[in-house]
Amino acid sequence: MTTTVSKPQQRHNGTWIWLLLVAFVAYIQWPALKELYHQVAGTEFPKQTIQWQHELANALQLANQSEKPILVVFGASWCPPCRSMKREVWPNPQVSAAVSAACIPVYVDVDDRTQAEIVSQYQVSSIPTVLLLDANGVILRRESTMSVAETLGFLTGGAKAS
Repeated sequence: MTTTVSKPQQRHNGTWIWLLLVAFVAYIQWPALKELYHQVAGTEFPKQTIQWQHELANALQLANQSEKPILVVFGASWCPPCRSMKREVWPNPQVSAAVSAACIPVYVDVDDRTQAEIVSQYQVSSIPTVLLLDANGVILRRESTMSVAETLGFLTGGAKAS
């Protein structure tokens, strides 16, 4: 006995596939979609309490004096995952406290031509790229977009290097 599927039923099955595909893409692109919403709504970024350095050379000197590692974040103003971390991760009180207590934080704007040498030196090919460096500038850990919990793990050595 053979079963035949009517044309309306075939179209209905195709609809489910498209709905699943759209749901999957929305899930993958969620940070970008949230950031698009914030841009359209005109939502301000939370107040930043981390005192970001913008020159790695200065941070290396401070790291040698304080014996703290350097947290380097490579990003750009147009990058949705970078903006998401700027909105949700860096202002988090636990993250801000951990960064301020344990690291010399440096933010590198990859669109700033004066930072091109550092971007090349650390082989930054995607953003955000988050590095933890020793006082000599040697990479201890490397990650990309992270949640608050992942960032706290990264800062304490709990996140795997990628």
